[in-house]
Amino acid sequence: MQSKILAIDLDGTLLTKLKKITSKNLDAITNYTNLGGTPVIVTGRSTVSAFGYFHQIEKHANKKLRYLACFNGAYIYDQKLNKSYKNFISESLCRSILSIVKREKITAWFYTEKSRETRSVDVYGYRFPVINKLFKNLNTKKLNEKSDISSYKINVMSFSKAKISNVLEKLKKQFGDVLTFSLSSKYLIEINNKKINKGYVVNFLKNELKASKKDIAFVGDSFNDVPGFQQVRNSFAIKPKNKDVIQYAAHYIDYKRNAVADVINEYILNDANEIKLIATDLDGTLLENYTKEVSNIAANKVSECVDKKNIYFSIATGRNVDDITMIINKIGIKNKNHCFAIANNGSAIYEFKSGNYLYKETIPYELSKLVFTHIKKLNESKKYGHVGCYVHRILDVERIKNGLNTQLMGYELNFVQERLASFSKNFTKNNWYPKDFTEIDKNFDFKNICKFVIYADSPENNKKIADYFVNKTNLDLTFTTSSKTNVEINAKHVSKGNAVKFLANYLNINIFNVMTLGDEENDLSMLKITPNSFTLTTSKEIVKDAANNVIKSEPSILVSDAISQKILRK
Repeated sequence: MQSKILAIDLDGTLLTKLKKITSKNLDAITNYTNLGGTPVIVTGRSTVSAFGYFHQIEKHANKKLRYLACFNGAYIYDQKLNKSYKNFISESLCRSILSIVKREKITAWFYTEKSRETRSVDVYGYRFPVINKLFKNLNTKKLNEKSDISSYKINVMSFSKAKISNVLEKLKKQFGDVLTFSLSSKYLIEINNKKINKGYVVNFLKNELKASKKDIAFVGDSFNDVPGFQQVRNSFAIKPKNKDVIQYAAHYIDYKRNAVADVINEYILNDANEIKLIATDLDGTLLENYTKEVSNIAANKVSECVDKKNIYFSIATGRNVDDITMIINKIGIKNKNHCFAIANNGSAIYEFKSGNYLYKETIPYELSKLVFTHIKKLNESKKYGHVGCYVHRILDVERIKNGLNTQLMGYELNFVQERLASFSKNFTKNNWYPKDFTEIDKNFDFKNICKFVIYADSPENNKKIADYFVNKTNLDLTFTTSSKTNVEINAKHVSKGNAVKFLANYLNINIFNVMTLGDEENDLSMLKITPNSFTLTTSKEIVKDAANNVIKSEPSILVSDAISQKILRK
């Protein structure tokens, strides 16, 4: 069993459109429970409706469940101890929210303790009959403004997407430091106390059951499930209406009616013994640190996996396709039809069999110009020392096939090349595909850029530059790092993890049958998506925390050790 605890959202996940639990889902949860698993309903719903489903599962499984979390975690019930954990939004904050609802002429409903006890919901709004119909299974009442309206949760709704978006921004600006806001649909805002969300529930379960993020899986479908996704190793997004939700989950399930059953049977109860795809980082993982070469033992074992066992193989790196091609050739793999290149931190996925890209993602033109403006500004101010950069484009594969040099455009190139040379004397000489370095000038075209690599003159200044881009530029991009003195910038949602998920889906491979290996922060996203993830004992703590397997080994040898442990076991 991959996960001892399974947190399950209700609407859009466990429930059908008619708000029923299918027999397949009930059977799978029963099987999971009988094998020792702990299913936990984690929902934004009230206790009234949630307890109904809770008892339905118990009746089918013929076994008592322990935990139920409602109102996104503001109410958690422990049946074993007959104890409830409660967290209310204060009376004063509730009245402040109510005043905004009145001013905007929209609808809100308040989940107070009294309404919970009387199995009702207190509604304010000009569309009360509509809300009454939506809550036909509850005792819906108009809000008594003279009563105590401190609430577990407040729902704010408008049938205008523009209005609800505008209200959400106002609420965040005014109350963002004390309240949590999430969109459970494009028309509905859910409000809880700060830090009360489905991630809070996961941490509660960790503490109560002495579990780790590796022991818990989370299944959901909307933005109010994202905090839960972010606290576990195995998270599953079930065909969400808003596709941005997919980016936060380790796995994407493109079907719905019996999705929970599919997750339990195909993932949670999968022993994950057979590896069908290996995805490894390059520098510091597949390559030795000093020589920047693949060790003979790693090359032999990778070749054996691909050529003899027909396992798919991909290098997943911040580098470009040309460098990956060169490394693949040096390894000596004969069956290149089973090889792929995940380049530029996931901006491009290249298939050697077809000689074409399966996926490409570039940074929007205007954002590329803004990034460069910030880089130039930082360097000229010298606030964070000397700053330079180079950019990666999606390469023309015909140039690679014909052995033509790649043009690498950069700013402050002498400084950048010094930084590159400081990593290893062989870094740019033997392990980069031939490149023509060219300084960026005023006529530079910012189209088709998939990655910026920014270099600082010290680890301390690099941290300041990273903080500057993440917290002060408001650029809707992905920021990561692959060394102590660089910051890497890609398009939004681009990551090695998303690329590995895309490739596994393309090959029809269960993500639990994928092995990932890495050593740096830009590897985190792919280390988190499978239990078969490996890193070094010398990696950063954040990287070791993301990997399921931490090996006392060395770069390049790590790959051979992981293959020996998981695939070529004697």
